[in-house]
Amino acid sequence: MSFRNRLTLLFVVIVILPLIAVALVLFRLVAGSEAGQVDDRLGQAQRTAEAIYDDDRRQAQRVGRVIGTDRVLAGAVAARDRRAVQARLDALVAEAGADRVRAHLADLGRFEAGVGAEPGRRFGIAPATSRLVDASGRAVGRLRVSVVQAGEYAGQVERSTLLAVVVSQGLAVLASSTPLGGLSGTRDLPSRGEAALGGLEYRVTSFSARGFDGRRTVVRVLAETGVGNSVFAPTSVVVVATLLCFLLLAFVFALTVSRAFQHPIQRLLEAARRLGRGDFRVRVPTEGNDEFAELGSEFNAMAAQLELRLGELQTERTRLQGAIRRVGDSFAKGLDRDALLDILVQTAVDGVGAECGRATVREEAGGAAVEVARTGDLTGRLDTVAAAEATALEHRAAAEVTDAGTTALAQPLQASDGGRVLGVISLARPARPFTEPDKELVHYLANQAAVSSRTSNCTRRCSVRRSRTASPASPTIAASRRS
Repeated sequence: MSFRNRLTLLFVVIVILPLIAVALVLFRLVAGSEAGQVDDRLGQAQRTAEAIYDDDRRQAQRVGRVIGTDRVLAGAVAARDRRAVQARLDALVAEAGADRVRAHLADLGRFEAGVGAEPGRRFGIAPATSRLVDASGRAVGRLRVSVVQAGEYAGQVERSTLLAVVVSQGLAVLASSTPLGGLSGTRDLPSRGEAALGGLEYRVTSFSARGFDGRRTVVRVLAETGVGNSVFAPTSVVVVATLLCFLLLAFVFALTVSRAFQHPIQRLLEAARRLGRGDFRVRVPTEGNDEFAELGSEFNAMAAQLELRLGELQTERTRLQGAIRRVGDSFAKGLDRDALLDILVQTAVDGVGAECGRATVREEAGGAAVEVARTGDLTGRLDTVAAAEATALEHRAAAEVTDAGTTALAQPLQASDGGRVLGVISLARPARPFTEPDKELVHYLANQAAVSSRTSNCTRRCSVRRSRTASPASPTIAASRRS
């Protein structure tokens, strides 16, 4: 069986068949039960109820900050005027949109204010606590503020979720958004699960909140189902059995196919690792007529081509190095220093794979360096090259500097006595370090250039001395020239 057919079989067995089985199970679940949808709806409704509670609490925090920093209230507190404090609290409750406010002052005791004739009978929830400060900004007490009562909150949640909401403390029902048959307390109403009220089945979810008086308040959300738990048992058995069969089938076939793939893949992997370590003589066995055999043949052909190309490259490199050394040997015989340095820079750039380079010389000891040869474009690399040259001149040795995406190598041109530095040869390329063979080649060429420069200088000095000596000692030649 070919590799492609194996993959097709693997796909059919592990993906297609389980997908069909899962689809059948889903059809049964959709046709036979709405419990999952009810649970999802209840979960979303609970998150909505919690979000509304948090919004009401944040609004209470904003109102508390407004009341707690009111200047008129702060003045009444400073004056220790209980009537003024109470009156201002009543006014602020109406202005700020609060439902109930309770203030605790260290020196004046407790105050309460609320909307309606009997604020004490209104069940505020989602309270927020803030500081009460006097005119100087000093905290003199604490405020507890609620902007919504239990009945209003239940109505908000019902309008948003379209489900029944019950708010309770202990066994007492504080508010119910929808009249529920037979519900006088929460004794028979669980926090989660199922409940029967007025002949109807409900699923219940809840979360804990906090009432205005600090007591634990439970918010329940109820969704009508009309069915019992019996519907879930057969479906659960089918789902579990299907999943177990799927896992078992997938494991058996995956194990079989993996064993069939493991041996050829392992051989190819080991051969690739040896090839990566530079062993281009590695070959893999090619057995059979499937895609693995074709892949092994292509791998062997690639390894053979790499081995051939590596040999050719090594031959060309040896030939290039020999040519460069022959050019370097010719430097010692040249007389034109600038032309020789120009050839040297070009040769060095080609020899090490650089992109640009230059040569600078000193006409006299301690003098400024003057550029006499350049090849390639030094734009954007001149600072790095200059840094490498400065380091080379300072240490009288080759220097390599990498900066701003450029690597520069500078090699000083030293006199034969090893003292005075005649100049510097500099090369640059993208940020890739120069190897030791690169540095040795540049050092060799620089030495040849230094020899050539000394020979050229010596030749020019000898020529000058000969011309000066011959001029006064050749009257016959002078006379013949005049004639």
